Amino acid sequence: MNVSIVTLLVTFGVCSVLVDASSLRYDVRRGTDYPGNDIQINRGVATEAACWKSCKNHPTCHVAVYSASQKDCWLKNIKALTAASVSHPERNTFRDV
Repeated sequence: MNVSIVTLLVTFGVCSVLVDASSLRYDVRRGTDYPGNDIQINRGVATEAACWKSCKNHPTCHVAVYSASQKDCWLKNIKALTAASVSHPERNTFRDV
């Protein structure tokens, strides 16, 4: 069986909403990191969508931070992004919309 996934990325300034064929939707904060509250770090993650999927598959993950250059994905157990954010040009933060 040949399955293809279509991904649509709509960008509004620093925030985006990514929707893919598996109905994953999330808010993206480009160039932003939220230090602390790490559950685990996944290394060698190929895409932002794969990072977010790993968060959605973890029972206590609510936020993920992805570094495309390092291919690292940090899973976090915070529900709201109330902690102070840190500007980081190579990291993007994802959360449910």
